[in-house]
Amino acid sequence: MATEFAGLQERLGEFRGRIIRSLAVFAAAAVVSYVFSERMLGDMLRRLPSGAELVFLSPSEAFFARLKLALAGGLVLALPVLLWQILAFISPYLNPRDRRAAMLLIPLAFGLFLLGASFSYLIMLPFALRFLLGFGGAQMQPMLSVSPYVGFVLLLVLPLGLIFELPIVMVFLTRIGVVDPQGLASRRKYVVFLIFIVSALLTPADVFSQVLMAIPLLVLFEFSLIVSRLAKGRSGG
Repeated sequence: MATEFAGLQERLGEFRGRIIRSLAVFAAAAVVSYVFSERMLGDMLRRLPSGAELVFLSPSEAFFARLKLALAGGLVLALPVLLWQILAFISPYLNPRDRRAAMLLIPLAFGLFLLGASFSYLIMLPFALRFLLGFGGAQMQPMLSVSPYVGFVLLLVLPLGLIFELPIVMVFLTRIGVVDPQGLASRRKYVVFLIFIVSALLTPADVFSQVLMAIPLLVLFEFSLIVSRLAKGRSGG
């Protein structure tokens, strides 16, 4: 009993240490991102349709908008380290083969996140802005407050980056027997319904943005099913 308690204390101490290191890396990455936040904001301004401009309505709004960008950029920059800390903590419970595979998944997971975020920022965002600002017509000129605009962009970009991790999550759940690809495929209509609910929760409150996010998620789900079937075949399930 004493040995088990000592082992639990050791694991809790390791967990606390990894949390502290992760927060330190995140804080350093956020500082670096803040240095470049003005450039980031300038690039976001260039994504706006012609005639739109950014304003700030309170003395602190511009600062907090740049702070949002710094925290989001810090999360992106620190993501490989955060994933490594998670893997290092759970690695004692993995066999050598799964441990090596998990190490290879870290750059893949980061790459998928960047792919999803880039798709959202470079393709979905300009299209969504042109569509939504077009409702102003000739009577109203778009003049956007900087903090809500930054929040709109981050709510569109970061969730899709995280959701692009779905193939990796599906493979993992298939390998441990939690998910059966055949059973999931037979319940496709429920998954489609769930995807639209998730899209509604993760996007700004307009139907167009929700549909824009749902479409790549549907494609990603079908791709994840294919990858999961391959993973199940290799595991001999």
